[in-house]
Amino acid sequence: MSSPFLTYAGMLERSTHLIHTYLQNDPAVVAYQFWGGDTVNDAYGNPAASGVLGSGAVAMFTTPFNQTFRSPTLRRKGLGLVPENRRGMTHAIFDLDDYIAVGTIIPPDEQWLYLRVQENRRGVGLLTVPGPLPVLGPIYCVPPAKTLGLPNPSFTMQGIAPSATTSTAGGPAVFSEDLTSAIPRPMALVLPYPMSEFNLANLDGVKTLLVSFGPGQLMQPIAPGDEVQLYSGSTKMLVLATPDAGGCPFSLHGVLGRS
Repeated sequence: MSSPFLTYAGMLERSTHLIHTYLQNDPAVVAYQFWGGDTVNDAYGNPAASGVLGSGAVAMFTTPFNQTFRSPTLRRKGLGLVPENRRGMTHAIFDLDDYIAVGTIIPPDEQWLYLRVQENRRGVGLLTVPGPLPVLGPIYCVPPAKTLGLPNPSFTMQGIAPSATTSTAGGPAVFSEDLTSAIPRPMALVLPYPMSEFNLANLDGVKTLLVSFGPGQLMQPIAPGDEVQLYSGSTKMLVLATPDAGGCPFSLHGVLGRS
């Protein structure tokens, strides 16, 4: 059973008005609640002392364990059908237009979607921390279909790395699984395809930005106003935090290696 702070859905298809995501079945989970936002910060939210100041993700829909969810528009059009043999996976297939009315931070289909997953565990229910606040997995960054129509699409996104995560330079990011604690967890960003190159910049003139390229890897410091560049590789996840108070703004410019 994996950490609930590291649970995210992968993507099988992204076309106009259709996003097909999936999760490998976990027998401890009876359902997955999907949440969405239109910016990195809003998808992260604003845990006390984090400094991110996001409005919080909006609940979209629930997918039962080992089942396939299709949003109303896709059911009406007869789209998004999945073979009966799901091969140990839970599927969620949806049109973003079905959820724009749920909250103002659900983006239209032609924009990026920042998607998160909450586990509903057997005998426990939906996982939360005091607040109550939902326990959400990494922010899965879903590009619009037009972006994925290019062989090596580039993108730029900005956000605020959270404070008070207890993560430090030279150690792994701290994703505390103590669900009695509402301390901020690091901001984990996952791309649907590895980045063949990227530039991660610390936009603050005073604070240090911490980054690792996976939940078990060591956090590296990026000095105020400095940046980290990679011109060849296959990085798919960034884990971000700051040891300073008030959050640390950053920008990420990357190229998705799809060719």
